[in-house]
Amino acid sequence: MDELLFYLDSAIVMWFVTQITFGFTVLVLGSVMMDYYEWGTYEQPVTTYQKTVNFIMAVLIGAGPYIYKKLLKYPWWKRKLYMTGTVIVMIIGSIIFYQLLVLIIGLFIEIPNEYYR
Repeated sequence: MDELLFYLDSAIVMWFVTQITFGFTVLVLGSVMMDYYEWGTYEQPVTTYQKTVNFIMAVLIGAGPYIYKKLLKYPWWKRKLYMTGTVIVMIIGSIIFYQLLVLIIGLFIEIPNEYYR
């Protein structure tokens, strides 16, 4: 059970780090990263495979591109400023969500201290 908790914990942390890292690269590189993201997805998915690819891309790294698309209506400097704020909020939100998740799991299952030093 301890190993399961450890790997689940690691997977959640890796997912948060992946979202934040891709959001940061979208902040720094802008349209270059958006082009790569759009090349990896299908605009009008028809088959199950295409829908699955779009879903996996959205779940793994979709927060940064989604927010960046929403910010395209602003000038360049405002978009960078808002995206910087968004990345900071993503970092803080991830930490808070992770701590709450560990707290809730700790209420039901005894978590070994060796994993959370």
